[in-house]
Amino acid sequence: MNKYLLDLINRMLERSDCEMKPGFDSSLTISWKAMRESEKIENQDYVNQLIDFIIQEKNKSKRDKAYFILGHLSKNIGDTKSTEFLINQIEKETDKDIISSLLNRIRELNKAKGVDIRPIINASKSDKWQIRHSAIQALKNSSDKTAEERLIEILKSPINHFDLIYANATLCNIGSMKCIPFLMYHLDHKKIDVAQSALNAITQIAKEKEINTYRARLIEGKIKSYAIIGVVKYGNHEDYSIVENRLRELVSKKRKVKHYAEGMKTELIIGLEFLRQSLKYESIIEWLLTKKATMLWDFELEWINNNKARITNIA
Repeated sequence: MNKYLLDLINRMLERSDCEMKPGFDSSLTISWKAMRESEKIENQDYVNQLIDFIIQEKNKSKRDKAYFILGHLSKNIGDTKSTEFLINQIEKETDKDIISSLLNRIRELNKAKGVDIRPIINASKSDKWQIRHSAIQALKNSSDKTAEERLIEILKSPINHFDLIYANATLCNIGSMKCIPFLMYHLDHKKIDVAQSALNAITQIAKEKEINTYRARLIEGKIKSYAIIGVVKYGNHEDYSIVENRLRELVSKKRKVKHYAEGMKTELIIGLEFLRQSLKYESIIEWLLTKKATMLWDFELEWINNNKARITNIA
């Protein structure tokens, strides 16, 4: 392997300038800078060199960094050969942390139809949670139908609730209508994160087909903050009242946590954006400013002051 790659791996492993004390800025270290450098590599000639290095290298830490470089290189250039190599390496490594890290690299790679994903499937059945959870997420970007089938198996028989959360998140990326009934089953899960991730997956996959599910969950239940996203995306003027009711409920008391329903938008802002088409919008805004201003966060107040007028020129 050429000197540059060897030097890069050594810099990624450098710890001489790492000081574990308050105020320490890890982004200034040699290793941090080398990791960021490795993420940008696009040289096709490095593929075979890294593969040969990984096959021959006995030091697991160096192999781990080589996997990191090859994973990003494969993503950057869309190289199927290196993707298949990384997948095959899952069953050749024995250290759970190395395998988990390897799976994390594979997660972002495109697994086109024809790529053998059985090593990922097998890893998703591991009794070691680090490997299992990384494998469930590594099924992302898979074109093989067995990936969704395995995720459905997990929804039916999870080892723990984290399995469900990761499976739901991966289904957002590769799921079809086939998995909807199994996601529906978890909408009342006792763990709120499971229920929320299940509804989010349904919204991503089913879209407008499950509008009545989003409506029902916005009216009652514990996952209203996710249900409102489906309603405003796929609902219509008939949903103004249930969205308004949710906003009134939100500001009925102080909110302890600044929960962002989507991106950097709170439920309140998402709901108000939808209601800007309603004839009652300006009266809702006046009510919020005069009666509920103390219940709003500063950036919500700023949004309201910048968007007081109702949208009337709707196509």
